[in-house]
Amino acid sequence: MLRVCSLTLAAPLIALPLATWETEPVLTDAELLLAFKSSFSNGEKVLTSWSGVEPCGGQWLGITCTDGLVTTIDLSGRTLEGAIPATGWQLPASLEGLNLNNNAIRSVLPATWQLPALRRLELGGNKLHGPIPATLSLPPQLKHLQLCCNELSGTLPASLALPTTLFELDLDNNMLSGSVPAEWQLPSGLFLLNLQQNALQGSLPAWPDLHNLNVAIQPGNPQMCGEVPVAPKYGTWKANTTPYPPAEFSPCSEGILSQLLSGTSNNGDFIGTWCAAVICLVAAGFLSRRMLQRWKPTMRRSLQRFLRTSKASH
Repeated sequence: MLRVCSLTLAAPLIALPLATWETEPVLTDAELLLAFKSSFSNGEKVLTSWSGVEPCGGQWLGITCTDGLVTTIDLSGRTLEGAIPATGWQLPASLEGLNLNNNAIRSVLPATWQLPALRRLELGGNKLHGPIPATLSLPPQLKHLQLCCNELSGTLPASLALPTTLFELDLDNNMLSGSVPAEWQLPSGLFLLNLQQNALQGSLPAWPDLHNLNVAIQPGNPQMCGEVPVAPKYGTWKANTTPYPPAEFSPCSEGILSQLLSGTSNNGDFIGTWCAAVICLVAAGFLSRRMLQRWKPTMRRSLQRFLRTSKASH
């Protein structure tokens, strides 16, 4: 009996190692990149050089390698068409930069990006639409997130978790609305928050201890008010661009009447000029009426003399 029991107990122990062998195959960098290529409807036409098993041989368009590992994919302005998979692209784990600016990618923004080494994600100038996912999970080492010039809409999610390494967050030229969430925990090293050319409103949160932060709000966002944090020094955050000047908004506590009279609303110059013109017109009308009343008898007598003279001449 003891010998039988030992045999029945040994059977599961022998089967356990066999189960662990059934794992998913590990794809090579070339296989991952070819799957990425096939996600675009015109990938075969645009990325004709992507073939074979060696992406680091210097022949693959837009591929940069370091020590035999793929570190950068730069396919900006290549007219690529297609959508981003729901779980994001599966790309080489060594990838640090993905530049797909100025293509024709029509897609919603995936909530998950499983790219552990990615530092720069550039998807500007495409046709991304829909809201920013409330559960957006960005790569932990991301420094530059470029989502400008798309069709993103809806409000900024209060639950958005930004990587602590983030240096630039560019959301300008979209269709975002609502207010900037006070719940956002901005990274201490964030240099640029670009929200220009949207339809945001309300005031900016009072983020503490962000001495290097530059906030770009205008043009656009005509219903925003309050104070804008401005870093003591400006830097060139992108090639061929000038530093952003400080923006001035009307205090949120002022009513519309005081803003109109002082000309300090979001469109202060225009409104101030408009108010001055209205006041001048009202004053001119009042003075004209007083002058007309004063000179009315004299004008009547002059008209009567003219009529008598004309009648006598005939």
